[in-house]
Amino acid sequence: MTLEQRLLRPFTKAKYLSEENYKRYTAIIHYLYQQHEVYYAPPSLPITILEFIKENDVLGFFGDYDLSKLEADLNMLESWGNVISHQDSGNVSRIEDFNRRKLRYQCTPETIEIERMLEKMNSQINRVKGSLDSNLVNSLSNLMIELETYKAKSYFKKEERKELNLLWNQIFAQFDNLRKDSSDYLGIIHSRNIDDAMQNKEISAFRLKFTEYLTGFIITLQKNVHIIEFSIKEIDKDLIHRVITELILEHKDKPSLGEPITDKEYLEIYMNQWNAMKKWFKYDEYNERFVDYLLKQKSIIIKKSKNATMENICEILKNINPDLNKLFKSEINKNKQGQKIISALKSLNNLRHSFAHGILSEKVYLSDIEKYFTQAVKMIIILDSVIQLFSEEQNTTTQQVG
Repeated sequence: MTLEQRLLRPFTKAKYLSEENYKRYTAIIHYLYQQHEVYYAPPSLPITILEFIKENDVLGFFGDYDLSKLEADLNMLESWGNVISHQDSGNVSRIEDFNRRKLRYQCTPETIEIERMLEKMNSQINRVKGSLDSNLVNSLSNLMIELETYKAKSYFKKEERKELNLLWNQIFAQFDNLRKDSSDYLGIIHSRNIDDAMQNKEISAFRLKFTEYLTGFIITLQKNVHIIEFSIKEIDKDLIHRVITELILEHKDKPSLGEPITDKEYLEIYMNQWNAMKKWFKYDEYNERFVDYLLKQKSIIIKKSKNATMENICEILKNINPDLNKLFKSEINKNKQGQKIISALKSLNNLRHSFAHGILSEKVYLSDIEKYFTQAVKMIIILDSVIQLFSEEQNTTTQQVG
């Protein structure tokens, strides 16, 4: 449904969740949804719906609920498009029985989807969700390379079109999983519990395992991001519109009982998918892309898990990219105050450790801490300039390859 359609016509199918008698409506829909989703049962008679509601009234909401109120509620739900009624003509042998036959009810497809969504939301609330599966990144990279091989195709046979449709679905299934799981995981690692765990000395095993987990994902993403970006650029040149044309033809060959989708609507659906992936992996006119934000957030979390010693900084940079670590060491060595900066950083960490454990063996003056801090800040300035330089070099290399 487009934005214009939503603005012109209110979505009444969700009214049963918030109207005055929402408890009654929700109980009816829940029963009909279970009949469809769990038991694959035929449409239900009002009397069986009422019996279920009465028997499962744990909270005591339905003490005075009767068949006439239920039928009025079913009529309201049908007017909103939540249920469909069917004449029950089974076991009818006389005309008068046929005229008195009862109605059976079932949920509409849209209501079933609403209930599925609510069920999914409820399951996510009750469990920790989100993961960073390196295999998703590897798989997506390989699938993009496979899609790129279709450049040589000028004509698609029917079977090839089916294979292309399957490949497209696999690509965006992997991409959606990567996008959703990463987003959910970011929410988890930004929580206060994780932040406390990273600073807690008593659970260093967790910190180590968690850091290795994130670092492994970053390494895999770093290795594949340029491959995926290059594939997107190549496909974007002249292949993407040919691919989408074939995908539209494949869908139009399939029989559908619903309202037919126009070529323009199909084109919009596929281009939205494609553009979403481009925003993730390809630099835009502002030299930004979503995947860089993801990498940045992961790096921040990793940094939280370790003290800012020279060794730990180099280890993190090496895990992200060995060339970045080499560049950082080179810039430190070229700096006239390089050794003073490293010494100041070490002194700050020693003081932090001594203060934390109450084991100061000598007097410490504020002027000393200020001097160490002033020197150590220069490390951050160097690190920032190195990352900026490295990013510019990577962008130049990618553009030359493209």
